[in-house]
Amino acid sequence: MIILNADTRALTAGAKYSYLSATYAAGVSSLTVTNADAFAANDYVVLGEIGFEQCEIVQVNTVNTSTQVITLVAATVFPHTESSRVAVTPFNKVRFFWTATETYATTTPLTGYIALQPNDWFTKYVDNSQSTGYGWFIYQNSTTGFVSSNSNSIPYANFSRSTVKSAIDGFYSLINNNEQKLITYDDALEWLNEAHDIAKNDLDLSNNEFNASDGTDTVSVVASTAEYALAANFGTMISVWVNNTPGVTNGTTLDPMDLADVDANNLLLSGVNPRWYIRGGYIGFTPAPTSAYTVYYRYQKTAADLTSYSDVITLPRKAYHLLKTYMLHKAKIKLRHADAMATLGMFEKGIEKMRLQAVNRDSSLDSFGQGVGTNV
Repeated sequence: MIILNADTRALTAGAKYSYLSATYAAGVSSLTVTNADAFAANDYVVLGEIGFEQCEIVQVNTVNTSTQVITLVAATVFPHTESSRVAVTPFNKVRFFWTATETYATTTPLTGYIALQPNDWFTKYVDNSQSTGYGWFIYQNSTTGFVSSNSNSIPYANFSRSTVKSAIDGFYSLINNNEQKLITYDDALEWLNEAHDIAKNDLDLSNNEFNASDGTDTVSVVASTAEYALAANFGTMISVWVNNTPGVTNGTTLDPMDLADVDANNLLLSGVNPRWYIRGGYIGFTPAPTSAYTVYYRYQKTAADLTSYSDVITLPRKAYHLLKTYMLHKAKIKLRHADAMATLGMFEKGIEKMRLQAVNRDSSLDSFGQGVGTNV
């Protein structure tokens, strides 16, 4: 038995909203709000806070902005108190799917479009048929027929400890903020990416192997063209070498040249003893080439953006745990906690330790001592 959860909380993030101007019993078909400008006919709205027992989704029939009254297509099911939130939601239904592989498809639906369950943080479906594979869901507005993009994949084998999902869940557990009221999913994902970028960049300072490109990239140099686009995820260069270059032995490593010296070097005899330089997202060769040859290079990759729950965070020494500390630091800044900088210090010390350990190839068997001429 696998339980699939479609997050209902996200449906009112950034939505237009107002508040009830009075307390209402169940079974009413018109509501007075503090500002009816937020609503339009046929809108679906959430009455109350998602996850609370008497929260419900209703549809707007008419809107009177003079009296601030909205009428509903059907009467309410639950009572609602004055000042309850009334928020527009783009969707009122959800549909679940299953696939054998981590590629979204609609060929194997698990359900039709079913009503969202706003009295819970999640709309749930229990799959008693499949035990492996991946679950998915999409939302629908049943009036317009508009559907959302597909969700992240939901692995039936659960998310591993190194995935984005596990990192964000662990972070929310640390701040006891599962409701996502103060810290949104977008906040958490942005901070996780910041921490990931910092960790990857810091690692590159001392280790040019862990984030190295997969295999080698090539540049097909042609006569009279000095500069060529680098790989989109290029960070810093590790090595550059050539093949089939006139006057240069195959496999010869090319030396770099500072960009400030390139123009002067171009005055030399073209194509002789080429050197390389970096300008923005381009690699250039100086003097300008006079014939075709192939250049190979290996580089450190920039950190890939983490966008999906199933994205795997790859860091040495299982340092993905440290990223939650940085996220906690950012959360404390937003929540104005006094010890935010102390949390940052914990993160920086952890990253420094990761960086130092990742340099070694001999099981961290470093030795330390005083040189013969040391004055103490």
